[in-house]
Amino acid sequence: MLSNNFIGPGGAKAVSKVLMNKKYITELHLGVNGVFAEGAVALGAALKDKKYLEVFNFKKNEIGL
Repeated sequence: MLSNNFIGPGGAKAVSKVLMNKKYITELHLGVNGVFAEGAVALGAALKDKKYLEVFNFKKNEIGL
């Protein structure tokens, strides 16, 4: 769980790089991390083909939606 750590966009990009190499991701908790739009785009690209993702907590990241 990485929630409430304010990893920011740079941290989100780093997490995205790790996720690209993982086939089975079932849960990811990234709420309240100040990821913003830049980090959200990187995470979206890394997660787009993850068929097994069941839980994705991304609340309160101010991504501009």
